[in-house]
Amino acid sequence: NETDAYWIGNKYCTPMEYFALSSADFDGHESKLGKKAGITNADPGAKLMTSGLIELDTNRIKLYKFLCDNLRSDRAFVWNGGIQYHHYSNRDGKGITPEDDSLRWRLSKVRNFTYLIQPGVECILGENGYDRNVFSGQSAPAVPGLTQAQSQGVFILRSINATAFSGFDAYILFWLRTGEPEDNRQRFMTSGIIGPGSDGKTKAYPAWYYISTFIHYLGNYQADTILSEKGNVWEYKYRNVDHPDSVAYFIYCPSHNGRRISGFPLKLGKVMNDEATEVELRDNNIEGNTRTRQTRGDTIDLTVDERPKIILTREAK
Repeated sequence: NETDAYWIGNKYCTPMEYFALSSADFDGHESKLGKKAGITNADPGAKLMTSGLIELDTNRIKLYKFLCDNLRSDRAFVWNGGIQYHHYSNRDGKGITPEDDSLRWRLSKVRNFTYLIQPGVECILGENGYDRNVFSGQSAPAVPGLTQAQSQGVFILRSINATAFSGFDAYILFWLRTGEPEDNRQRFMTSGIIGPGSDGKTKAYPAWYYISTFIHYLGNYQADTILSEKGNVWEYKYRNVDHPDSVAYFIYCPSHNGRRISGFPLKLGKVMNDEATEVELRDNNIEGNTRTRQTRGDTIDLTVDERPKIILTREAK
């Protein structure tokens, strides 16, 4: 992992060293190491993914491509299982919002460059997340009125949404479970979304429920349209893969100062039965809080704040 991490001494690999390692891992460097070396000699369907890069460094990927083109007779790009980048939204020793980090824009640019270098290979955000401890260098920005654990969940979910609309193919949270106490100030020690409770059983933090709610409703949806990334309310539209008339809106205030807007008119177009389902995130319920809402023409009026909401509808023909 992170073989380009220059601060870890003999674990660091130059691009040439990492290419040599990966080509051997892939197919024994075209079987020059023997027919029993390399994952594809064992299983032709196996794929190799890059070690996560410490940042959004497309120049290193370009160099990997150059080495494959010039040091392999088949010119195969050996990391056909995906190109993995790591990125955390922070500045001046603390976490910042994905919007302040221009996360979607950054990832879109990296995705487009990566596909130019090696078309067809997936882009993976292999590490991303926030700590709950406010003294960590990756602390979630504090949202007035929310606990630090709730704030963590808000910004993880907004980061997942940004990644989905960037064109990246996959998102990996860092990390799932932490076993450290909440007063641990070390970076990443409070980044998990589950951990040990006081009774010795596993405890789920709000972020676990927020992500579970997102997947519960949108697990079979894909990013469709960026409706607005301006002003005090940002709006995104997802569409169901199997039932294209089923759409979902992901809506929130992109700030972290406690902003709350009442009566915001979200335009839905013509929907079946003039109905929509509003989903609010809840700390202890993977289905959130749902209620059926009647639309006003092609519009639904919402109270919007910094914790995202999901609006589910079916488009009328």
